[in-house]
Amino acid sequence: MTHTRFIICSCASRTFIPVARVVGLAAQLRYFGARVAMVGDLCRMVEQSEESLANVAGAAIVACHSRAVRALLASRGLEAGEIIDIRSLDIAEALAKEGLSPAPEEELAPFLEEARSEFKRFAPEVGHDAWFPAIDRERCVDCGRCLEFCLFGVYSREGRHVVVSDPGQCKNNCPACARVCPERAVVFPKYTKSPINGGLDDEEGLSALDPSALYAEALRTRLQQRRASVALLKEKKSRE
Repeated sequence: MTHTRFIICSCASRTFIPVARVVGLAAQLRYFGARVAMVGDLCRMVEQSEESLANVAGAAIVACHSRAVRALLASRGLEAGEIIDIRSLDIAEALAKEGLSPAPEEELAPFLEEARSEFKRFAPEVGHDAWFPAIDRERCVDCGRCLEFCLFGVYSREGRHVVVSDPGQCKNNCPACARVCPERAVVFPKYTKSPINGGLDDEEGLSALDPSALYAEALRTRLQQRRASVALLKEKKSRE
């Protein structure tokens, strides 16, 4: 086994990683003597800037796509080590990364029971569900299109760099700003398709989209919304 300490993100509010895979891998790793801690939602930890993130970064992280996890931790000034992508890998493939083969099912019962009980402690989030973008710094050129596109104040600039400064303002399940990024540097870990979710394939079909056209349309929409807001304000004042 390459590592002895693992952090597993259960992502309890989403279903793109099967519960059986999360629980089964935790049980397998514990069977082989690894120290395994399960967390409810790595995205939530990043959004809230939890102090325990430093402990997460120091372990092998079992979560979703590597690019997404690295971007998330980098947003808090942390560098991820080994990442095992169980969004893409099944249990046997994940264990193979550690030079292991699955243990016999009949010997796993107590470890499975423990992992299932642990998973049940993580109640699904209702509403916002820690949905927000992360920026892949290896791709980002700080062009600012995401900042100008976003209507909700999620982004700002720190010096010349574009940053996700207010993740809580992002609208749940909206990945629109990622589509206008010409470098595909904006990542939404909980999105269903790559490359927006950090995967490397173009399941979203972004190569067929024209980012410039999307950007122009976004600016037109923003202008229309501003005009509508001004009109409502004038109408309100006229009634007073």
